[in-house]
Amino acid sequence: MRRTSSLRTSSLRTPALALAAAAALLLAGCSADPAENEAAACSAFAEFSDSVSAAKGTLNADSTIGEITDARDRVQQSAQDLAAALESVATDRVSAVESAVDTFASAVEGVDPELTVPEAIRSLQPDFTKVEAAQTQLDEALACE
Repeated sequence: MRRTSSLRTSSLRTPALALAAAAALLLAGCSADPAENEAAACSAFAEFSDSVSAAKGTLNADSTIGEITDARDRVQQSAQDLAAALESVATDRVSAVESAVDTFASAVEGVDPELTVPEAIRSLQPDFTKVEAAQTQLDEALACE
């Protein structure tokens, strides 16, 4: 019975920890630099991986319920931190695609009607190249088959 009580007490602390983490993330905010967001996601993934490995180490007969619940709390927190970091990376990728498409759409709308088709194509090529680059980066990130 005592074990159940320890698990309940610990699970009551989890929402408080999540709230504190969310507040910290809001105060810190995500970076406007996609490279920094990717680095933060990689760091968060490493923390998550470390917490999973540590939790696995507590799943043995020598561990106390307190150690197991603490490990669970660390896994939950690191998973929440990872989710937030990945959300920033996803936002960066969506923004890159939207920006490239918007720029290309504006360029098409702004083509001088006096241009010949080959001239118009040449004027659009740099903006279309940005759309292709955003597509390639998204494809690499998603690892679609």
